[in-house]
Amino acid sequence: MAALLLGSPAQAATEDLDFITEHLAEVAMNNGLASLPHWQRDWRDTRAWRGYLMGGYSAIAAQAIDVKGHLVSGAVEHTVSANWSLRGLLFEERATLSGTPGVRALNPIFLNPLPAGLPATAHFGSLDGRIGQVGAGVTATWRNHSGWMDGSEWMGGLLWQRLSIDRSTTTYSVLDGPAVGTAGTIGYDSRFNFYTLVGGMQWHRRYADWLFSPHWHLTLPLPRGAVAGRLTAPGVDVAGDSALARNGHHLGDGYLSLGLSITWLPAHVTVDIGTTLSQYFLEPLVDEGIDRDLLLAIEWSF
Repeated sequence: MAALLLGSPAQAATEDLDFITEHLAEVAMNNGLASLPHWQRDWRDTRAWRGYLMGGYSAIAAQAIDVKGHLVSGAVEHTVSANWSLRGLLFEERATLSGTPGVRALNPIFLNPLPAGLPATAHFGSLDGRIGQVGAGVTATWRNHSGWMDGSEWMGGLLWQRLSIDRSTTTYSVLDGPAVGTAGTIGYDSRFNFYTLVGGMQWHRRYADWLFSPHWHLTLPLPRGAVAGRLTAPGVDVAGDSALARNGHHLGDGYLSLGLSITWLPAHVTVDIGTTLSQYFLEPLVDEGIDRDLLLAIEWSF
């Protein structure tokens, strides 16, 4: 009786499991891109070579589902002239996906036609899995050393990144319709390769031993990816993806990242408080179904 009360359609969550999984993966990807060490931390530094290391933590919540994990990245920058430099980047992100989706629609976007009795409302059990990405890239930066924009820099480049959703699986039990009482599993296990265009601008202002650097950058991952998954039930074991099901490519939206980095120059340590705040307050507005996005990152230059 308790399960039936919990499973009443009136209490079903707003978004289906496909939608939430897709948006959690996109937010994790955005966090990784937003925290990359794209920028020089002291524009008066004239050394030919500079290095950067970043470590961070990400915690995303969406309708009783959480994604928590670490981010690490590094960069090497080479000054090629008074105004130009080149930078190579490597990055990795690993996170665990967990929670209990509860009651929501069972309407797999990766299947067409749907198995008999779907779509329907279902009660979902515990969800476990992993979301991660690895990548590398090259950027070029032009710095302005005169006028009212003295200390500004403009950056553009290309990244390669591989986003993965690994063994994200949960059980379900159908609560209404002709398939009521049917139990099975639904899971997502996908790999996406993106070639991501990136470009942006930063502006430095120094006060004593502190450097304040507002910045923004745009990312555009190409090509967009299709959501892939697998559904099982008694006598049913089917897999597919949203592109083959003619439901479109959904992963890989363009993204604008806003930040304000604060650097303590004697220690060469930077905290991007602006990116932390913008991700926390803006990400739930940009990606439907996201309740919270916490991104913390610290960078050391050498």
